[in-house]
Amino acid sequence: MSTRFQRFFGAPRQDNQQCKQTKCGTANLRRLRIESLESREMLAISAVEFESIRMSYSHLEFGSDVELYNVIEITADELSEERLRTAILEAGNGENGRSLIVARTTETENTITLNNGELFINSYYNVTIVSLGNAPLTIDANHRSRVLSIAENTYVSLGGLTITGGYAEDGGGIYSQGSLHLAHCTIAGNRAENSGGGIYSSPGRWTGVQSCVISGNTAS
Repeated sequence: MSTRFQRFFGAPRQDNQQCKQTKCGTANLRRLRIESLESREMLAISAVEFESIRMSYSHLEFGSDVELYNVIEITADELSEERLRTAILEAGNGENGRSLIVARTTETENTITLNNGELFINSYYNVTIVSLGNAPLTIDANHRSRVLSIAENTYVSLGGLTITGGYAEDGGGIYSQGSLHLAHCTIAGNRAENSGGGIYSSPGRWTGVQSCVISGNTAS
């Protein structure tokens, strides 16, 4: 618990004899007062960083204030399949209804390899995943599975990600049954047995793509 100290200074303290003569008593003596402050959690990203994200991925239609989001930070030294899966689960528990996963990257720490199947974003999530750093975040399924699956009644935005190495019957890179919005992403090197080598969007579902590269994906 943090505390704030406020010191109140009055006139110079008089000696006992003078106090008796002037009847100053203890009521006139000013004392230290300690006031408790409500504990506050530090934001995972600063307001300046949030504004930078808003400007970089303006097509994703961010809210005006970082405090509108349940912000989940993944630092560069935490980048791993397990940490990303945990962050997606945390996103579903956001009190604000909107979650923002920020993956910090460096020139050498910027790739997550999936070894345990596709990433799954469950129904009724509203989650945005962006990279923040010197390189895009690459999520590579290494041709073992699809990279990302999005359930119905879900709104997902991706910014600054590379989706690669996915393999599935439909939607090798991304299979979406919800609303999907991509900005400054690369979808490449994915394969599907049937439809949607890079992205498969269910009929009637909305998918928006701005300033992305989608190439080198194959489907039968």
